[in-house]
Amino acid sequence: MAEAKKVALTIGERLAAIKLFDAFKGSITQLRSIWDDIKPFAVSDEEWKAANLVKTPIESGGEQWKWDDTGTKDIEIQEATVEYLKQEIKRKSDANEFTLADGASLTLAEKIGA
Repeated sequence: MAEAKKVALTIGERLAAIKLFDAFKGSITQLRSIWDDIKPFAVSDEEWKAANLVKTPIESGGEQWKWDDTGTKDIEIQEATVEYLKQEIKRKSDANEFTLADGASLTLAEKIGA
């Protein structure tokens, strides 16, 4: 296995990473790395319960989610996955695609050295 990096991520940071993974377009090597690394990013029902997840319906349909985002989970990710996340964060930043709702992406970037 390639060199790995261990990071402690909040639920919000993990969701921000998953959003970046969902938009994946890259090499088969990066895909293998991401495929191997993505499972720990998922948020379990127990974690949502511990974070006191509250879902509030909104007028336009759908719902707004709020939770206590102070807890972290240690996740080990391969260097190719870290590089993909860094590239995507840079691409989105350069394209001015981030909004105030993307605060977790900022802290994710800091933790992975983007």
